[in-house]
Amino acid sequence: SGVFYDCSSLQSIVIPNNATSIGMNVFNGCSKLQSIVIPNSVTSIESEAFENCSSLNEIRSLNPIAPTLGKYDVFNGLPEVGILYINEGAEGYDVWLEQLPEGWQIQYITE
Repeated sequence: SGVFYDCSSLQSIVIPNNATSIGMNVFNGCSKLQSIVIPNSVTSIESEAFENCSSLNEIRSLNPIAPTLGKYDVFNGLPEVGILYINEGAEGYDVWLEQLPEGWQIQYITE
């Protein structure tokens, strides 16, 4: 956990296909992080994983079933507007929208 904490140079990241979780505080404070791709192998995202990522406005989750979210502030401090890209027919992302800022929208991946 916290491996990229407060990393000011990270702008985008693609989580490797063999990762199963995103740990607590991993990207917390990465103020220049704008986009992230989460593979379908990820089944959980721990508390504060993306807290204070003030430029993160694009999340692409490839999992057909939303990874479970930690209890506290997974997405606290993100921009008020952003896009969550998910596959058509994906389930469980309504829980994500409860934690994401109010202006975030879902867009379906048709690739």
